[in-house]
Amino acid sequence: MKYLLKLTGMCLAVVTGTQLCNAGAFEDVKSSPFDAGIYQPVQLFNEYTNIYGMRLSLFMTENKDVCGFDTGLVTLSRNSCGMQASAANIADKDSTGLAFGIFNSAGNRLFGGQAGLYNQSGMNYFDKTIRKDCTSKGVQIGWMNHVQAIFKGCQIGIGNISDSYFSGVQIGLGNYVQNDDNAFEDYDTVATTEAEIKAIEKADAKKADVNPADKKAGDKKAEVKTPEEKKIEYIKTPFTFQLGLINFNPKGFLPVFPIFNFSW
Repeated sequence: MKYLLKLTGMCLAVVTGTQLCNAGAFEDVKSSPFDAGIYQPVQLFNEYTNIYGMRLSLFMTENKDVCGFDTGLVTLSRNSCGMQASAANIADKDSTGLAFGIFNSAGNRLFGGQAGLYNQSGMNYFDKTIRKDCTSKGVQIGWMNHVQAIFKGCQIGIGNISDSYFSGVQIGLGNYVQNDDNAFEDYDTVATTEAEIKAIEKADAKKADVNPADKKAGDKKAEVKTPEEKKIEYIKTPFTFQLGLINFNPKGFLPVFPIFNFSW
């Protein structure tokens, strides 16, 4: 009974504090060693505050960067480092450390481990052409593991999926890796108008650089590599080993094979 009273008192204190802070008491605080709340914006500090220490979420809180121990029902942040333990752990950009929950998401990159029913990384890279700049390294353990950018590490689960290049080991009932050049094609939704397409082409043209190997003394015209040429040079079939009931890998010794499959 006394523990219930203590818990009730803590909840009331958090509610009172967060309501006061929501009125603007800590509006300009850039960083804090602690944050707590019921739901955003009813939390001690607003979503633009960095937390270096501990964060407690009774329902859902949101902060800029969170480094340390993060727990609650739903945790939201831009970047997360340390340990996350909640029903849903969501980092909009990078997740570094360990995440335990039903749903774990690293929007851009994962450096560490995820353990839960559904784990994913790389979902915020909607433009597949830039996924080569988004490499995750770590381990995913869960019912379903899904990576949508280059991943180096291990997936263990009922189903393991890689929409891009995968270097490492997949162990599960069903394993799938794309491992081909189509992994870096644009989604149709990236450019929907002629103006957007021209803007992307213009940006790609600016990224083209000079190949040092082709430079010659006195040459004024050095060969310029196009984005497509750079992409082909960059993409190499990675080592991938799959162990499961059914294994899909276009670059494997067979595209589909039971028990095991591999590519290198």
